[in-house]
Amino acid sequence: MNDSPTQNQPGRPRRVYPLAIAIAALLGLAIYLVFLRGGGESGQMAMPATPVQVAVTRRGEVPVELGALGTVSANQSVTVTSRIDGQLMAVHFTEGQRVEAGQLLAEIDTRGYQATKAQYQGELAQNQALLASARQTLARYRRLHAQDSLAQQDLDTQIATVGEYEGAVAADQAQIEAAQVDIDYGRITAPISGYVGLRLVDPGNMVLSSDTDGIVTITQTQPIAVTFSIAEKHLDQVLPVLRGGSTLPVEVLGQGAGSRSPAAKYASSPTRSIPRPAASSSRRYSPTRTSGCFPISSSMCGCGSAPSRVW
Repeated sequence: MNDSPTQNQPGRPRRVYPLAIAIAALLGLAIYLVFLRGGGESGQMAMPATPVQVAVTRRGEVPVELGALGTVSANQSVTVTSRIDGQLMAVHFTEGQRVEAGQLLAEIDTRGYQATKAQYQGELAQNQALLASARQTLARYRRLHAQDSLAQQDLDTQIATVGEYEGAVAADQAQIEAAQVDIDYGRITAPISGYVGLRLVDPGNMVLSSDTDGIVTITQTQPIAVTFSIAEKHLDQVLPVLRGGSTLPVEVLGQGAGSRSPAAKYASSPTRSIPRPAASSSRRYSPTRTSGCFPISSSMCGCGSAPSRVW
């Protein structure tokens, strides 16, 4: 009876070992799968896929761009003043308006100058009548002198009288022309095309030719100048090209332009050479606007320009 239990005890460990081995294998498989998945994700994050593209190689020129800050300034700014004294009768422009060269801007009272012209015309008519009479008398004197019926002194006196009246007629004609010029000055026109500023004199006020403030200021914006400086280290690249007569394309970008679309694009071609390199070469270009708006700003030079230049 006591021998049977003793014979069955060695059999228990044989049942436990297979179960423990199976559990350990499952646990190892789970750990392996967890580490394999984690390692794959970290590998993908550490080494992303690199796209590969195929292209045909070719030889060409790579543009070299030099960036610089520039300033836009007007080529001309004219203060329109009166060239005669008189009352300002009318103003034919609006502040901020664009005007063309020759456009009527203001009118000044010219009735006094017209009266002066009429006076000179009357004097001209009088002197012309005296001149005609003196010439007829001179013709008679010459006939009498040829017949030895008139002294030489009387003939010389009449010749001098004719010359005097001829001078008076010429003076009257010059005075009439001067009066007409003053009358024309009563119509003030724009000397250049551009934008007018504030009106400095109101209609009804007296304006004088000696006034320096003027009536209005006109600022030319077509063409307009762009001034910028090139650093000294880039002069060796730029000057040989310009001195050789070639041109360099220039793009002018507006302030805060997020894209590369230029406000103006034109070519530079200076008309004189620089005698010696300086710390910076200041260049001045003048694009001519052909279309689009043109705001007066220190950061925008225009829209749609044609090649032009100025130093």
